[in-house]
Amino acid sequence: MAHGPTRLSRSSVIYERMGLPAADCPKQLQYRPVHMPRRRDIEPMRDRTMPGPWESLNNKPNVNIDAMLLLTDGSIMCHQYLTANWFRLLPDEHSDYANGTWIPIS
Repeated sequence: MAHGPTRLSRSSVIYERMGLPAADCPKQLQYRPVHMPRRRDIEPMRDRTMPGPWESLNNKPNVNIDAMLLLTDGSIMCHQYLTANWFRLLPDEHSDYANGTWIPIS
């Protein structure tokens, strides 16, 4: 009676590639999860506090904003969600963004 080729588990194949007999492969290794070693050069997460609270804008834009970039002149360039439109938020004369002015850029 002819039999087909013997099917080996993945762990058995690895054992054979290392030059060890596949029969010596422990059954527990067949589905053992692999754990990556913890990197020691990454700083662990800590609770970090914001330097100040968020304030609501008194002059809110009539569009949804998804990205904001602080420019070197102190204004904020804001992207309208799901469009190619950009706006610029200029602070008021007291450097307050809550009462700032919205100007369309594109």
